[in-house]
Amino acid sequence: MYGYNTAISVANATRYNKLFYGITIGCGLDIKFKPTHHSYMSIGILVPLRGAEVNDYITDLKTTKGVTFSKTLSPVGLTIGFKISFNLKN
Repeated sequence: MYGYNTAISVANATRYNKLFYGITIGCGLDIKFKPTHHSYMSIGILVPLRGAEVNDYITDLKTTKGVTFSKTLSPVGLTIGFKISFNLKN
């Protein structure tokens, strides 16, 4: 996928908020509990491919702007979903 894969949000200093765009790779699995059911669960793992500019921006905020971060960037993302199909013709 391509889109924004990192969001920096600074409380009380929105001028430092920034989105970074890039590629995210991942894979997933659809699990159907019974063959006759028209619903299933989806699970997946996503890995954002972040460029050096993300770490450079965070370092700049810490060193020159005095911003402290309470959380670190996660190297992976997990997804979970549930689909219910109302098209019962199949």
